[in-house]
Amino acid sequence: MDNVVQTLLARQLHGVDSRVMVLHPRYNAQKWLASPFFNEPNMIYVRFGSASSSEDMDMAYGHALASQWDGRPLSDLKLIIMDEYDRINDSLSVRLVQAILRETTARILIFSRSMPGHLLSDTIVSAQAKLAPCSTELMLTEFSRSRSMPLLEVQALCAGRVYVNGHLIEQWDGALPRALFFYLVDRGMVTRKQIFDTFWPKLNVREATNVFHVTKRKINEVLGFDLMSYSAGFYRVSEDIELRYDVNLFLEWIQESAVTASERAAELLNQAIALYRCDFLGVLGDEFAWVRERREQLRQTYGDALGALGHWRIQQGESDFALHLFGRASSIHPHREDLVDQMMRLYRDRGKPEHGLMVYQRLQTELQRRLNIQPARSLQELAREMGAGE
Repeated sequence: MDNVVQTLLARQLHGVDSRVMVLHPRYNAQKWLASPFFNEPNMIYVRFGSASSSEDMDMAYGHALASQWDGRPLSDLKLIIMDEYDRINDSLSVRLVQAILRETTARILIFSRSMPGHLLSDTIVSAQAKLAPCSTELMLTEFSRSRSMPLLEVQALCAGRVYVNGHLIEQWDGALPRALFFYLVDRGMVTRKQIFDTFWPKLNVREATNVFHVTKRKINEVLGFDLMSYSAGFYRVSEDIELRYDVNLFLEWIQESAVTASERAAELLNQAIALYRCDFLGVLGDEFAWVRERREQLRQTYGDALGALGHWRIQQGESDFALHLFGRASSIHPHREDLVDQMMRLYRDRGKPEHGLMVYQRLQTELQRRLNIQPARSLQELAREMGAGE
């Protein structure tokens, strides 16, 4: 994913004439992506490590000017990098940026661990601001533009994060509202019976109904709007919400890649693989059967995507990358003979038959353990050629 985002950032920021550039707080490797900016001449670096008041903020900025700029004319200043921007009071941070825009011609690059909503909604600043990298495909949303309905972003392919209009939901009023929220979003459309069978199979209908409505109300209170609508016997995610769900995007790209031309298919597979940061809802552990089942299903699909992209990379002559992809896919599908066949041949072509034989032996052990069978005859013959000595 890093290469995808780095390319995106370069395209969106470099050469753009926006005075204020905010590195997207959703992406953890902000500083790594923006490292080229630290080499620019006529730059100062300001860190608001403990700034909480107007005096702290002015002191941090003034110290950076005094120690790094050494009295030179402000007209020569080209770039101001602001780090830990989220430590400043919202209204104070807007005042500082407005003052810099008035008094200098410098560009401002902002690192923040949370979305600077006050800054991006300020009419003076927003007219000269750019948030990057932004990509709907990578769940890096452009928040400097107004919306007509609430934006709900759900990241289930990892720890499980939920954002409403860019703000992270941290308090769920218990584990049950959070788990039910993810279930409803993941299913999209579900009957009451399906909900009850999943969460309260031992309660009678009346008891389950009471618990469900209390929990659903808590979810709506946390979000600030109604998550679901009900009609024709089904609960559905409300049409009055703009929902972006990484699992839906992941599956859509995988499905589309199977029915499109090869180059476009590879692009879709790259996007899907970049989106799959880690397994589904690790934060919920193994407590819920539906989470375990969904996690395994998505993990298998991810492995299939890695293998499919590996085959495409071989066709492009990119055997090193293909070998890497096959290795990752094989760790998910340790019984897949086609993946082992490709890896063995790639290792053989590199003059490393011993590595290919190790891959074969792992497959042999896995098939024996799971199915009590031996690898396909073609793989056995390939292993003998490489020195397995069957």
